[in-house]
Amino acid sequence: MKKKLSSSLLLASVLFTGCINTDLGKVDRDAINIDKEIKLPEIDSTKKIYIDENTLEVGNVGFDYEGKLNYEISKGADADKFTIDASSATLLFKKAPDFENPSDFNKDNVYEVTIKASLDDTNSVEQNIAISVQNIADTKPVLKTTQAAVSQNSLTDVTIAKVEILNSGDSAVESMSLSGDGSDEFEISKDGIVTLKKPLTKAVGSTYDLVVSAKNSAGLATADLKITVTKPDLEAPIFNSPDNVSINENESAVLSVKAVDSGFVTYSLKAGGDNDKFDIDAQSGKLSLKTPADFENPNDSDANNIYEITVIAQDSVLNKATQDITVNIKNVYDIKPTIAPLELTVSEGMKAGSKIGTIVISSSGDSSISSIELSGEGSDKFSIDKDGSITLKNPLSYAQKSLYTLNAIAKNAAGNSDGVLVKINVAEVTDTLPATGRLTSEVDYDDGYYKRGIEKSFTEDNASGIVTDNVTSLQWQDIDYSIDINKDLNYTQAQAYCENLTQGGFDDWRLPSSDELVYLANRGIERVWNEEFGFIDYPMICWSSTDAPLANNKWTMELEYGESKMKPTNEKHHAKCVRGAYNLNNDYVRDENNSVVTSEATNLIWQDDAKAKTNSLTWKDAIDYCENLELDGKTQWRLPNFNELYSIVDRSKNNPAIKDGFTNVNTTDFYWSSTPDVYNTDALYIWSINFKNGADDRQYAGVLSKHYTRCVHSIK
Repeated sequence: MKKKLSSSLLLASVLFTGCINTDLGKVDRDAINIDKEIKLPEIDSTKKIYIDENTLEVGNVGFDYEGKLNYEISKGADADKFTIDASSATLLFKKAPDFENPSDFNKDNVYEVTIKASLDDTNSVEQNIAISVQNIADTKPVLKTTQAAVSQNSLTDVTIAKVEILNSGDSAVESMSLSGDGSDEFEISKDGIVTLKKPLTKAVGSTYDLVVSAKNSAGLATADLKITVTKPDLEAPIFNSPDNVSINENESAVLSVKAVDSGFVTYSLKAGGDNDKFDIDAQSGKLSLKTPADFENPNDSDANNIYEITVIAQDSVLNKATQDITVNIKNVYDIKPTIAPLELTVSEGMKAGSKIGTIVISSSGDSSISSIELSGEGSDKFSIDKDGSITLKNPLSYAQKSLYTLNAIAKNAAGNSDGVLVKINVAEVTDTLPATGRLTSEVDYDDGYYKRGIEKSFTEDNASGIVTDNVTSLQWQDIDYSIDINKDLNYTQAQAYCENLTQGGFDDWRLPSSDELVYLANRGIERVWNEEFGFIDYPMICWSSTDAPLANNKWTMELEYGESKMKPTNEKHHAKCVRGAYNLNNDYVRDENNSVVTSEATNLIWQDDAKAKTNSLTWKDAIDYCENLELDGKTQWRLPNFNELYSIVDRSKNNPAIKDGFTNVNTTDFYWSSTPDVYNTDALYIWSINFKNGADDRQYAGVLSKHYTRCVHSIK
C-alpha cells in the first residue's frame, strides 16, 4: 500500500542504487543492485503538524514510497512522549496532551520528535516533526457558593450581592443567569453582580434559593446562591478599616476598605482633589492609585506625598457613610546615581597626592552617594572620593603607560550606577637636561624621587680612546691614567695640549667649558669614570676654558667629588679634552605679571618673585614649600635638581652669576637643589649653588641649616 505524507513533498524518481543518508535525505549512491525504480522524498527540515489537545493519534507520518519501510522513533526532545507503528507509520501520544498543562520539553505546547524510516540496516532516512497542540475549550467556569442578605426595603437596580467567579475556565465567561423560585425578581451580570430587578415578594426571614449558571465555550457551570430577606435597613454602613495607611512609592495597592452593614455594600470615592488619583472596586472595596506614586515627584494636591481622600460606602437602600483616609507615601531607595564619563590629561611626574580631576555627579539619586570606585588596569595608581574627585597616588610615567582606560561606578542606598568610562591621558614631559644620576631618594620629592632629566648613557670606543656622552653628544678623550701626557699641566699647557690633539683622527679637540664638565659629573656615584660609563681615565682636577671672577683664575672641576673650583692658571692640573658642542641657548624670558622666567631650551619655568630672594628655609622645608607653591596659575612646582639649578648659572658673570631675565636673586648665600650628595655618608649634605659667582658646594642639611629656595616647573 502506498503511504503518503500529510504535507506536500517534492518527489524525485531515481534508480535506488545506495543508502539514503541520515543527513535529512541526502542520497549516497553506492552500487546496490535493486532492480526497481523507487520514489524518494526530499525531506523537510521540519515537518509541522497541528492537532487538538486531548487527542492521542497524531496521524500517518510515513513517506510516499512504493515498497516496505520500517518506522521507528529515533530522537527528539520529546521522543519519550510518543509511540509509532513500525509498518503503518501511525504516530501516537502515549498520553493525550493537555494544552493547559503542557508536558513537552520547552513547555510551549510544541512537541519535537524525529522518525526514522529504514529499508534495511544500511539504508534509512530521518524526518524531524513538530506537533503543535491547539487549545480547545474544555474547561468550564468554577463559581463560589454565595450567601447574601437583602433588606425588605431595598431599591431596584442596586447591587445586593456578587457571585465570585473562582475560575473562568479556558475561555471567557459569556453570560450568567439565575434560576429557581423568585429568580425573576433578580438580575445578574456576566461579572456576577446581582441586582434587584423588582420589589421583593417574600417576607422578612424568607430566603430565595437560587442557582447561578455561568457559560463559556466549554459549557455551563452552576453554583448555589442563597438570598435572605431582612427587615428594612435604616442604618448606614459602619467602616471598620483604618483611616491612616502608608505604602511604599512605586506601589499601587493601598488597602481593601471595609464597611459593615446588614446588606451588601458598594464603594465609591468622593469627586475632586486627591480622590481623582485613585480607583476603588465598587464591590470589594480594593483601593489603589491609578498611577504608582513617585516619592521624588509627588502627585498629591499638596505635593507632600500625603494623599487625602474620602471613601463612600452605600447599602442597597442608599444609606451612605463616609470615611476620610490619609495615604502616606514612603520613600524607597530606588534611584541609582548617575555619573558622567570623564577624560583628562595628567603630566607625567606630577606628585602623589595631587588632585587631577573630578567625575561629574549628574544625580546622586534618592540617597547620598556612599562611594565611587575605579576599576581597570592601573586603577591602583589613583584614589577617588565619593564626591568624584580623583587623586594621584603615585607619579605617572609616559614611557610606562600613556593612557589609563578605567571604569567608574558610583553607589548609593539604591545600588550601583551604570559604569562610565574614565580616560586618563599621561602627557609626556620632555626633559632636555642630563639627569644628575641620583637614583635613590632621601625624602619624598627630592631628586631621587622624581629622577628628572635624560638618563646618562656613554659609548666607549677602545680603539680610538674616545667615550661619547649620548645625552650631550660630546666626545671625551679617555686614556690610561698612568700616562703622564695630560697631567700636571698649567692652564696654557692644558689648552695647547687639547688644541694640538689628533686622537681618533680628529683635530678639533679643545678644553671643555665649566658647563660641559658639570653635566659630565654623575652625582649618584662617587666618581664619574665609574666602569659602567666606560671611562678608564683617572682625572682629579680638570681645567675648563671658563674664566673665573678672580683675575688669572679659571674654573676647574674635581671629578672625583663633583665640585667646581676656581684655580689660578699657573697651577698644574689635568687636561680632559672634549670635541663637539652642547649649547643651551640663553633664551630666558621673564613674565613680569606672573613673576616667572621661562626657558624653552630647557623646558623649564622658574619662580622669580620676591620670595625667590628672601625665602631662607631648611632643605626639607624648601622641598615642602615648592611642592605646595601656587604661582603663575600653576601647581606642581618642585625643588630643582642640581643640573636644573645649574642651568640658570652664568659663570661669565659675577654678583649675580645668573642668566639674563632673573631679577630676584640673593647673592649672600647658597640656593638649595633637591640633589643629596652621595660622597658624604656620615651626614646628609645637599648640592647647592651660590649665585654670587656660580660656585657649587655641599651644604649640610641639618635641622637648623637654612639656605635660599627657588622652585621650578616643567613647561610640558
